[in-house]
Amino acid sequence: RAFGLLRNQTPCGKPISISMAHALMFLRTSIQDSAVSQSDLQKNLFLDKSNITRLCISLEDEGFITQRQSKEDRRIRQIFLTKKGERLADSLLTASQRRFREILASIPKARQAQIFSSLDLLTNAVQKANTLRDDSSK
Repeated sequence: RAFGLLRNQTPCGKPISISMAHALMFLRTSIQDSAVSQSDLQKNLFLDKSNITRLCISLEDEGFITQRQSKEDRRIRQIFLTKKGERLADSLLTASQRRFREILASIPKARQAQIFSSLDLLTNAVQKANTLRDDSSK
């Protein structure tokens, strides 16, 4: 709660849901390499297919993305940022970097490596637990 995850805004203060923010930033950083599919977004955000579908509809309704069927496989929906989406993603990235610099600045330099190591450990543990949960539900 202290980080602001329960508010209807990002931790850096932007009035957009966290899942929308993560989707836009993922699209902004990966769009240059190749087209991004809903499946790619699903794997990156760790959301189920129905939530990704709703998220993409919301992003499209807001004018942040467009979606098209893949020419190679009509079952695949490719996602493209609009100019409006690019501007918001850039703004989110800048605000996020500023917020994390502020947070990091209040942690003593001697303890920062410990924080990063602990976050890596926690992230890996959560991913492992999610994989185990997903495997057991099949």
